[in-house]
Amino acid sequence: MNEGTKSGVFGIDLGTTYSAVAYIDDAGMPVILRNSLGYETTPSVIYFESDSNVVVGETAKEAAIVMWENVVSFVKRQMGSADYMREFFGRPYSAPELSALILKEIARGAELACGRKLEQATITVPAYFGMLERSATRKAGELAGIEVIDVVAEPVAAALSYGLWSEAETKTILVYDLGGGTFDITVLRVSPDEARVLVIDGDNHLGGSDWDAALVDFIVDEVCTQLGDDSVEEDDAAMQEIWNQAEKTKRQLSRTRSCKVIVQLTGGAATIEVTRDQFEHLTEHLLDQTIDITKRALVTFEEHQLDSTQPISEVLLVGGSSKMPAVSKSLERQFGWDPKLSDPDLAVAKGAALLAAIRRNPKWPTSIAKG
Repeated sequence: MNEGTKSGVFGIDLGTTYSAVAYIDDAGMPVILRNSLGYETTPSVIYFESDSNVVVGETAKEAAIVMWENVVSFVKRQMGSADYMREFFGRPYSAPELSALILKEIARGAELACGRKLEQATITVPAYFGMLERSATRKAGELAGIEVIDVVAEPVAAALSYGLWSEAETKTILVYDLGGGTFDITVLRVSPDEARVLVIDGDNHLGGSDWDAALVDFIVDEVCTQLGDDSVEEDDAAMQEIWNQAEKTKRQLSRTRSCKVIVQLTGGAATIEVTRDQFEHLTEHLLDQTIDITKRALVTFEEHQLDSTQPISEVLLVGGSSKMPAVSKSLERQFGWDPKLSDPDLAVAKGAALLAAIRRNPKWPTSIAKG
């Protein structure tokens, strides 16, 4: 990048399992910036290969089981914890320092993708994050060399990305956010110049990785049955491959009714067909947990609802795992909703970029960006 390259307006979704970055292009539209491998999202995983080389992203994720002692995942869950510390090659790292490594990598990729310097950005956090977690997130940005314009709630960014400020009316919105490592339900009220969070609920240890784990158990059982060998779980390399296959299978089953999984082992190969119906049956208990949390959030909303004329008018799906067809079907069956689904794994980053633009342009209503 040459010295004359101008800076841009960026938004960062610093996720539990995957992170994404967007910027505002010359037409004023939010655009997702692909990383150096060409992907729209980057795994929020760090691999300390040596005392002089730290790897973030896909390669780190590939090493998560085989080199688990030197890999950090789910660090977002530790933001704001004063007691959390990991040590690698004699050097201790706090949660903000580890998050800064992720931010540096996605900033590097973003700059290469758009030719603009990432000097300022809005970073999003879950709505339930308090002052300690938000402060830790801001510190991570600063350690990464980023001037943090603001730290804003993910559901507020998602609502903006879905275009809910394009209309003049006030709306009450429920955001169902099923990410890779967390599940969040947020009810917020938006008007043309304000976003106010009304209800927050969720489980920060429930997410798409649990759906992956259910598939892993199924695949392992099938491999053991087909090959007559129950030692597969002792083979770290094989288990790493099965975890990778499980995540790919979960994604494919959102588009197709079935797919085949081939697992190569020293003692032979196993071919397993997984159908969407099987997958949904295996993970029904997980989806039920999200429905129970949604019901609980609705009870809280109704208990504190002062304006009975403002029922929930929009339901937004956010988080990559919300693309599973069973999610929409279950919400429709349980509540009669017709949820909106549009780039759920990218909506938060796009909204973050829009919020950054709002904060930098005094003509925009600044109260929107205070979510």
